[in-house]
Amino acid sequence: MNYKTTKKAIMNGYTNVIYTGYCNLQNLLHYRICESHTERAEGWGADVYRINHNTCIVTGYAPFGNIHADHETCKRYDERARNYITQRTNNLDASAYCDTLIQSFVDEVTA
Repeated sequence: MNYKTTKKAIMNGYTNVIYTGYCNLQNLLHYRICESHTERAEGWGADVYRINHNTCIVTGYAPFGNIHADHETCKRYDERARNYITQRTNNLDASAYCDTLIQSFVDEVTA
């Protein structure tokens, strides 16, 4: 995927495009690499994180998608990730734990 891309191009490659507001999942996605972003007239709009071949998560000031992750669900998962990250000194353990949490999050919001 190109670093700069359009919403339509991103949506075409994924069945599940989960969207939420700015910083709602900053801890949960801490170990993931932002694969692309969108821009709008005011500048940066959203970051896109690939989760698997048919799912991505879009976060930002102007997120988009076909599945909305509500604030309470995001907060619950993000706090679990934050608590685990702050208690661990081994980044590999924390990264693996966050991957497991991300999958649980995706399963919940796409159910």
